[in-house]
Amino acid sequence: PVQRSASPPPVRSEARSASRASIVPAGVSPDVVGPQLKVIILGDAGVGKSCLADCFAFGEAGDLAVKRHSSVARTKEIRHVSGMTLSLEVIDLPAAQHESSIARATYYSTVHGVIFVYDMTDHQSFAGLEEWVSLFHRHNRDHNLPKAFVGNKLDFGESHFRKVSVPEGQAIAAKHHGAFHEVSAIGGMNVAQLFERLASTIAETTFGLEGNSPRMPKR
Repeated sequence: PVQRSASPPPVRSEARSASRASIVPAGVSPDVVGPQLKVIILGDAGVGKSCLADCFAFGEAGDLAVKRHSSVARTKEIRHVSGMTLSLEVIDLPAAQHESSIARATYYSTVHGVIFVYDMTDHQSFAGLEEWVSLFHRHNRDHNLPKAFVGNKLDFGESHFRKVSVPEGQAIAAKHHGAFHEVSAIGGMNVAQLFERLASTIAETTFGLEGNSPRMPKR
C-alpha cells in the first residue's frame, strides 16, 4: 500500500524528482488511470539491459528472471504524485531485432522515452553510447524526448573494476539533455528511482500531466 503523509520530510531536489511517481497526496483517489507510457532500453550487449528491465518489472534479475520472463516488453504500474496510475511499458529488444530496420522503425519511433545503458566496468560500452544515440535519432527525430543515461553494475562501481567515472556519465547526459543514474540491476540499487523519475518526466513534459491535479493529460 502507498504511504500518505501530510508533511513529507525534506529531500534534495534530485531525490524529490526521483520519487514523484511513487507518492500520492492525501485526499487524491489512487484509481484515476493516467497515460500509458512506453520506453526502450538501448546499449551494447552485456551491459545488463534485460537485467535492468527484469529488476524493475519483476523485482529480480539474472538467469532466473530471463527464464521466467522472455518477452520483448515488460509492463508495470507506477503511481504518480497526482494520484494517477501510470502504466510503464519497458521494451528490451533482442540483439537481432536491433539489426532490423523494420524493427527499429517500429519500436524506436513509437516510444515516449529512452534509456541508454553502459557497463561502468567497461569503458568501451560507454564509448558506444554516442552511436546508440545517433541510431535512435535516425528513427525518432524528437531530440527533446525524455532520456536517461545509466551506468549499470554499481555493485562494482566503488572498486578498482570501475572504468567510467561519475563526471563522464554526467557529461554525456548533460550533452544530450538527459538524466544521469548509476544503478545495480542485480542488487536493485537505484533501479526504482530511475524508472519512477523517467515516468514522471514523460507524464509531465510529454502528456502535460500536472503534479497536483488528477486531470487527464493533454495529447
